Amino acid sequence: MTAADAVQRPGLLRVPEALRAALLAPEEPHRSPQADALRTAGLLEGRRLPRRLREARAAVQDPEASFEIDRGGRVGLLCWRGRLSVLLPPATEGTGELRTLATQDGLVTLCRLGAVRPRPRSAPASELRVAAPTLAQAIAAGSAAGLDLEADARRALHAAVAPSSAHWRVTARHAGDTGPPRAVEALDGDDGWWLVEPDADDRHVTLLPCDATTIVRALSGLLVPDVLVPA
Repeated sequence: MTAADAVQRPGLLRVPEALRAALLAPEEPHRSPQADALRTAGLLEGRRLPRRLREARAAVQDPEASFEIDRGGRVGLLCWRGRLSVLLPPATEGTGELRTLATQDGLVTLCRLGAVRPRPRSAPASELRVAAPTLAQAIAAGSAAGLDLEADARRALHAAVAPSSAHWRVTARHAGDTGPPRAVEALDGDDGWWLVEPDADDRHVTLLPCDATTIVRALSGLLVPDVLVPA
């Protein structure tokens, strides 16, 4: 994709990733090495961006809240400031998108990115506690084969991390938060949803079998600054 191929529609900008990065970098776009390409794409009018892009740039650079979405190693970002939210999906083959939406649609957007939908369980399941490196190894391999676990635990973990499963983590940061970032991590396994909760020692995690409603409630909790979260 080249600058001349840029796509601009209400709520959507699709450009080469280098141009998206230039739009959002701390350096003013008109001072960027990509300034001429930005003008070619119709994104820079002399020294100024169009109003909607200025607002989007401000939302990304100084957000009231931001949400990093890591889905299988591909990382996107959702930021909001006032009534405007900006979604930056992972770049694909050198092409970057910038989507604008209403802040009130933040929860719906996070659910869509996580493909949160009803997932009936094929069989009852119990919570599963494993070492954090064990879970990471199983996710990377798409299999629990060969792991030092009891047979039932290995079978449950194998279904949770199978290649057809999806793993994602949303990390939230709010302006003014004083504690560490909060996160929701989930596995959409062959046998249903699992919520991944780190233990206090950070060396182990507990996989909690759950339904889509539980996932939605967990994500909605991230929308609230930590000063409003009950201790």
